[in-house]
Amino acid sequence: MGFDLYGENPVMRNINEDAYPVYNEYAGMDWDKQREIFEKDKKLQNQYYEEWRLRDKENPGTYFRSNVWWWRKLWEFTAEYCDDILTEEDIEGGNYNDCHLISEEKAGAIAKRLQEKIDNGTAKHYENELRLAYEECEKDKHGQPKNWDMNYPFTVGVLQEFITFCSESGGFTIG
Repeated sequence: MGFDLYGENPVMRNINEDAYPVYNEYAGMDWDKQREIFEKDKKLQNQYYEEWRLRDKENPGTYFRSNVWWWRKLWEFTAEYCDDILTEEDIEGGNYNDCHLISEEKAGAIAKRLQEKIDNGTAKHYENELRLAYEECEKDKHGQPKNWDMNYPFTVGVLQEFITFCSESGGFTIG
């Protein structure tokens, strides 16, 4: 399970319609029909996903994905340091795949605030504290933390990717 965030009005750096021909042709298609076509033509399927990844890389405000393990601490950090930007409903909405909308204004403010937390060392300190807590926590006979919360990682690098997405998303939905 993961969290898929979609930019509402993303900055598009490469708007050349010919740049992603296979992606553009199949992106809006019904999933069942698309799957039927791709099952018959794996080369076409691979091209589609290659163009999709390239489009997202060139236009980082379009899409951000995080599996549940990485998302929990990322959103926890965001909620803690953006609690004056986000409403309680926003914070709660970040914990579910219910297509909660974060406005363009809030997304920009989140990006700015979180960048400040990287720049002043707060984010690195948080990353280090979590790493140390993981290393020092009691583990079961299989080497897994007994405190389940220790399984959720956080890195400044992932936070920076999220900041870039927020700043270029034009607002986003969490789905």
